Amino acid sequence: MHALTRELYFITSTVIDWMDVFTRPLYKHIMVDSLEYCQTNKGLDIYAWVLMTNHLHLIVGIKTALLLVTCFEISKSLQARKSSMQFKKTNKKVGRNGF
Repeated sequence: MHALTRELYFITSTVIDWMDVFTRPLYKHIMVDSLEYCQTNKGLDIYAWVLMTNHLHLIVGIKTALLLVTCFEISKSLQARKSSMQFKKTNKKVGRNGF
């Protein structure tokens, strides 16, 4: 087990236009998978978190603020790609175009 970080950061991440995307289990799992990726591969320590219908609150620690920024850039990129693919699949099934 590695030593926990001393500096803690409170982070809030919101969905564009505050859309309630996290009411669907699939999108909740995309978010959780992304957080787990940062824990496993980027050294993110998550002390507390809550996922609401349209935003996320985290209390996290990481060795440097730069690593924190990098971690969330990667995380948001992964979430956007996975969510976009899923939106397209869902829309195709119901015969809609766009998001």
